[in-house]
Amino acid sequence: MQAEEGSLTPDGTARRVVPIVAPVEMPERMQPLDPYLVGVLLGDGMLGSRGVVGVCAESEIVESLPIPDEHYTTKLKNSERGGGVASFHIRCKQWHRNDVLSGCREIGIAGMRAWEKKVPDEYKYASIEQRLSVLQGLMDTDGTIKKNGSCYFASVSSELANDVKFMTESLGGICRISAEDSPMYRYKGENRIGRKRYVCCVRLPGYCPFRMKRKADKWKPLARSIHRRIVSIEPTTISDCTCITVEAIDGLFVTENCIVTHNSQAIRTRSRELQFAGLEADRAKTRGTLNDYLLKFRAPGDNQTAIRSRDEVSRNDWIKWAEGCWDDIIETDTLNVAEGRGEDDTKHICPLQLEAIRRCVLLFSAPGELVFSPFTGIGSEGFVSLGGMSPKTKKKILEPRRFYGCELKKEYFDAAVKNCERAIENRIREKQSSLSFDLEENEESDAINV
Repeated sequence: MQAEEGSLTPDGTARRVVPIVAPVEMPERMQPLDPYLVGVLLGDGMLGSRGVVGVCAESEIVESLPIPDEHYTTKLKNSERGGGVASFHIRCKQWHRNDVLSGCREIGIAGMRAWEKKVPDEYKYASIEQRLSVLQGLMDTDGTIKKNGSCYFASVSSELANDVKFMTESLGGICRISAEDSPMYRYKGENRIGRKRYVCCVRLPGYCPFRMKRKADKWKPLARSIHRRIVSIEPTTISDCTCITVEAIDGLFVTENCIVTHNSQAIRTRSRELQFAGLEADRAKTRGTLNDYLLKFRAPGDNQTAIRSRDEVSRNDWIKWAEGCWDDIIETDTLNVAEGRGEDDTKHICPLQLEAIRRCVLLFSAPGELVFSPFTGIGSEGFVSLGGMSPKTKKKILEPRRFYGCELKKEYFDAAVKNCERAIENRIREKQSSLSFDLEENEESDAINV
């Protein structure tokens, strides 16, 4: 689905954008080799597994390498190339020892050929400073910078290119990978096809991706903020997923590829037009929020047993709940918030707020009556009906109902049983009442009958 006409600027640029994540905080890692050195070795290193390790790079890079104490570099004879590039070995004063080679073996990069290279996890998922150092080592060796300031990294390893993309994005930048056609070359009079090359276009605000002076002097901070533009929505794959609600004020969280996203209903009231930035830019663009609606269907005639107050609903509650809008529902007041931390239970895709359920149960049922949910999910309605207390508001129904629910997905059904059992167990502990609990199953769905 292409971007709609109203979402494009007059010159055809997409208006809809996704904010860029701030540099992602990760714990500092204990590493056997300096991260900049690892970046240089992955870029232009000679990672021999038989006692030899070296680098083919410019003298400035080699002279600044953070190698271990008692280690030194020696330039190989007749290894000079154009642009001051030469080959160097990294050796130790003790002939039987080479901490750099030992470190390469420890992190799993020793013996890697050019198309096999990748960033080890202990360097890829490290602190901001450590990830930046690895990226700078890669960019100093296999990176380039154009006159207009555009930065590029190239490698015949698709995995290494994707690692550069991840580190760039995790540092608050944007990276786009393009594959170039395999080049032709001659070897011993024979025409051969080279390996495909992967080129990363790196845009990194706030950090210079180079340490090498010749390249760093050309780099300039981006004049404008960067963001991802939404140009189309296309299907990719079909897979299981879980929607969550987070406690952050803006409702956003970071997902795969360091993309800022949301998939909860909470974000619908926090659109770009309703943010404070809209107030400061042009408040005429504001619009109304998107609301949830409670639809009530009632059979004609009177109830055989009237649902009277019995002190369950106060007059103040009655006045408030009779209003056309409930503006005091906390959007994170769901079972997901309580169960989504540390437990392996499936998180339900569309959780309903427990306070909204509590009000409906109190308004439309009497104590001891049956509450039925044809789409039980993780059992939010059952949890509330059986007297479960909201972990957010600490509210519950004092005189519980009975509950019956159906659910097709076994993972949700198992979670619903847990939630209903928890509500009952809490009531038993409080010595309020006792209930019998049994499970029924049929061919088409699992059912809970309490």
